[in-house]
Amino acid sequence: MFKKICAASLTLTMPNYASAQAPVVATDIVPIHALVQAVMQGVGKPELVMPPGASPHSYSMRPGEALALENADLVFWVGEDLTPWLKRPITTLASDAEIITLINTPGIHILPLSHEDGTDPHLWLDPHNGDLWLSEIAQHLAEYDPENAARYWENAQLMQAKIEQVSNEIESMVIPTKNLKYITYHDSFQYFENAFSLPSVGSLLDSDAAQAGAGHFVEFQALLLENEVTCLLSEPGASQALISNMTYPTMRITQADPLGSDLVGAPDLYQNLLLNIAQALRACLEY
Repeated sequence: MFKKICAASLTLTMPNYASAQAPVVATDIVPIHALVQAVMQGVGKPELVMPPGASPHSYSMRPGEALALENADLVFWVGEDLTPWLKRPITTLASDAEIITLINTPGIHILPLSHEDGTDPHLWLDPHNGDLWLSEIAQHLAEYDPENAARYWENAQLMQAKIEQVSNEIESMVIPTKNLKYITYHDSFQYFENAFSLPSVGSLLDSDAAQAGAGHFVEFQALLLENEVTCLLSEPGASQALISNMTYPTMRITQADPLGSDLVGAPDLYQNLLLNIAQALRACLEY
């Protein structure tokens, strides 16, 4: 399932990994920060431009976050499909940095939006994409900082093994829920659903967190009844009024954060983000 790093890449340099000054690296969102941090372990720490809990779809940068871009040697971000507001700051503030737009990584899974034209930007919720991004991150860091290249490749390979392990764990965990029906609050879990063959019936909000019109409300109510939906996978900051208006009182509700904002500072954030979604779904569907 996962693309492995060639063992030869691990022998580029030996072994005084952090003897050179680490590159200054900026990242856009928490999951990308976690992947870059895993690759840089023992060499340096990346900066997070967007604070945990903020919406990636719309945000106003603070001076300290702008400074992280100004000082960066490399910037890793998903791309403007996820954070359209970030394109101009990256272009102007990080003009001297190497910009790595991860949505352009060869071989990644890209899905269209469910309800409109365009690309679904929540790509990190497919572990296949996370796996390939680790190689992409290691490649760019190694090219910029060859003295620490061996460490970057070694760290990436270790993290890939962890992602494969947690993916296998999730595959086993969700087997009992394969035929059960659920909806999501925000249409942001499509990559996770696709990766583990757990398609939802629908969502209350579109992928950019915009509320659909009145016509959608009528259609959605009919969809719930027709499919006998019993579970809602919600997320932090969800509008309880919207949930009440669009669902029915007996629906079971669990919560998972597609950005992993509640896991900041915890070891293995990326793996635990995926695991938390699987656990929330199973708890809701098997209640």
